[in-house]
Amino acid sequence: MEFCYKQFPENMRSVAGSLLFSGLALSNYLSELLVRIVHRTTGGSEEGWLAEDLNSGRLDWFYFLIGAVGLADLVVFLVCANWYRYKVCDDGHEQDADGNP
Repeated sequence: MEFCYKQFPENMRSVAGSLLFSGLALSNYLSELLVRIVHRTTGGSEEGWLAEDLNSGRLDWFYFLIGAVGLADLVVFLVCANWYRYKVCDDGHEQDADGNP
């Protein structure tokens, strides 16, 4: 939150906060969508990955899927972090994440 607040222009700082919390809300909806897709494609509550009985389900495969999604997210983050340039100060120097030149 602090990084977004410092890197957005002053007039748009409230937009930075609203985008952050909107992203959190969207991620909750996407996680529910992922659970529903896995539940429907793997056989439902009787034999699927997310069975009612944990001993008969394949919860380990679901966690591998979550790990793969997290790994893909890490790759996207690294690409974006490499591409990003800090906001330039008035004196021409770049600021770091703490706002220090």
